Amino acid sequence: MDGDHRSLMVAGGMLLAAVLLQSAFFPTFTLFGARPDLVTVLAVLFGLYGGPRTGAVLGGVGGLLVDLLAGRLVGLGLLSRGVVGWVSGLLGRRIFSENWLVPVVAVLLGTILEQGLYVAGASVYGLAAPWQEGFLLSALATGWYGALLAVPLVPAVLALIRRMGPILDEGRRLRPEE
Repeated sequence: MDGDHRSLMVAGGMLLAAVLLQSAFFPTFTLFGARPDLVTVLAVLFGLYGGPRTGAVLGGVGGLLVDLLAGRLVGLGLLSRGVVGWVSGLLGRRIFSENWLVPVVAVLLGTILEQGLYVAGASVYGLAAPWQEGFLLSALATGWYGALLAVPLVPAVLALIRRMGPILDEGRRLRPEE
């Protein structure tokens, strides 16, 4: 198995672990009423360091898995997390993403964007959008929770990409460590 396939398998394993932790373990750990969204955190990080295609595909697959486990609005998580992963990948090409503060802020903003896209998409399906009911505070709390969890995940994502090479995007953004 070559490096590209191995890196995709490892990234997929990380994503599957995030989905399982998010659905089975983390619902009991709330912070100001917010639960962590590890799938969005990984979509942002893989996009930031792996490129837009990597972020979009891994975010979309993770979002679909979360949707299937939740059993509601199947496909909306795919769309919202895929868009966030793609935007993060575009952002990663334009900023110095190796600064430790960049992934933390990117996860915070990416989570708020994902929450907004999800709520806007749910309103298309006829569900009431909670824009006035503390949505921003809830999205901000979820974003900060994700930003805190991003700190230990950044080295794992960086190590994967540096060691095994690009996951889906053709160009190598980070040089492997010699």
